[in-house]
Amino acid sequence: MLQVKQVLEIGCGRGSDTRVLVEHGYHVTATDFSETALSIVRQKVPEATLVLHDTRQPFPFADRSFDAVIASLSLHYFEKESMTRIVAEIGRILGPGGLLLVRLNSVNDAEAAKRHPIERYYYSLDSCRERFADWSEKSLQEITEDYYGKPKVIIEGMFERVL
Repeated sequence: MLQVKQVLEIGCGRGSDTRVLVEHGYHVTATDFSETALSIVRQKVPEATLVLHDTRQPFPFADRSFDAVIASLSLHYFEKESMTRIVAEIGRILGPGGLLLVRLNSVNDAEAAKRHPIERYYYSLDSCRERFADWSEKSLQEITEDYYGKPKVIIEGMFERVL
């Protein structure tokens, strides 16, 4: 069984997940495209390695650098072609048996029918399975959680890198 030590967090935002991961003993490299977000995380979680990075670009990490990648509500901003490249990049930087934990907007979320100033994409369980067809599905479910005081429906999945 894979011993997870090196974790990449894509789109760390204000660092809530970063903090929890570090507190549980993981070595975390957290990325975000916002220097403002990274400066907040730098104050809250000085133990994390922070990297300013636009997820649409190749990751600046060597092949097989990480045991796990976490993308919590950060990948639903990318259209299909970009998402395909991003998922391939994640596969490149994960070691053998590496895990991808992903949370995506669900088509069943109330926000799915609204227009947003920043484009967002919504997933069903089937479209998520299609997107990660080259990965081994370990877990995939739709859940509703409290998100800033409102219910939010999301897809949560864990996939293993297939060699």
